Amino acid sequence: LSGAVTSLGTFTKATNCTVEYDGASQDVIGLNASASQSYYNLTINGSGTKLLNGNAKFYGDLSLTASDFDLNGNTIYPISNITKTSGNLIAASASNITYSTGSAHSICAFSDNDITIKTTGTTTKTITTTGNIYCKSIDLSNPNSIFVIDGETVTLDIDLEVEEGTMKITSGVLNVNQNSSNAVTITGSTSTLDIDGGTVNIGESGDSESDIVVNTSGTVDVAGGTLNVNDQINVISG
Repeated sequence: LSGAVTSLGTFTKATNCTVEYDGASQDVIGLNASASQSYYNLTINGSGTKLLNGNAKFYGDLSLTASDFDLNGNTIYPISNITKTSGNLIAASASNITYSTGSAHSICAFSDNDITIKTTGTTTKTITTTGNIYCKSIDLSNPNSIFVIDGETVTLDIDLEVEEGTMKITSGVLNVNQNSSNAVTITGSTSTLDIDGGTVNIGESGDSESDIVVNTSGTVDVAGGTLNVNDQINVISG
């Protein structure tokens, strides 16, 4: 699709089909009404900025090959991978990448502090970083989800909230930059911060209130690597 796109009409996805936006700055139609009326693969190409105009679900891959993709205050639901050759994932206002279904996901590098990464539901899933990420927050609420930092640097402008599930780092760096008493919260009975390697930094230089809060039988497991907390680990219950 190389021109202005205002509608995709009566859209029915097919397995392995790809919709590609490859013009200059364009609107990207939000498709999320049903399994059949969603994207399979979506490719962002061309030039300028592609502006998402509604929530969207991808049953295959979201591929950034050129151009910036602005989530524009919406939520995207990847069921497979987000990959990048060039361009960036951005947001003009608070937006979400929400993993609600699917089992194995990779997430590419991007940089925008209006984007939050979330997990929901109960489907067993692993989300693995493939590039450096700078975003607003990570909020895990699926008890069967694992978010893995595997050699990259992930920087959170606001906070890390593990309501259920596991935040795991095997190598690389996790930075949580919020100077507050709840910069990191480990709140659920199945919630775990699992440090097997790499470095986790809670708070920036000069911060004095950056805490980890552990309650409701949450777990902080440091089997390797380094954990730096600018203030304290507050264990309410865990």
